[in-house]
Amino acid sequence: MFSDQHHATPKYTVGQMRQCLLVLDHCLARYTDMAQEWTQSRQWELLSSMRIDECQERRQFIGKIRDAAEQIILRLEASGRNKDSKIEDRRKDKEPVLHTYLRPQISCLLSSVLERSSLLSSSS
Repeated sequence: MFSDQHHATPKYTVGQMRQCLLVLDHCLARYTDMAQEWTQSRQWELLSSMRIDECQERRQFIGKIRDAAEQIILRLEASGRNKDSKIEDRRKDKEPVLHTYLRPQISCLLSSVLERSSLLSSSS
């Protein structure tokens, strides 16, 4: 989606990119909330140090993707490249389903959260 802006007529608007970024921000905030809950309830102690390191690495990686995406959006907004009304009119009927574009980035982060919650459910 973000490399789409290199084409002569991009398929996605900056607004659509911002919507994807909001979904990603929501997922990262939810992960942070869950991690704090896990710290308070000492559930992290049930996981191996390798699994905890993996969770931290995935969170950092997704954070870097998010930051890079935001920088791309800011550059596009500054250049005004996405303001062309002809391009906007062509896109109105073809807005993609947002979650399909975020699934690869978010799945790594969420899979570790789901694995941890299933481990807790089975140990209880």
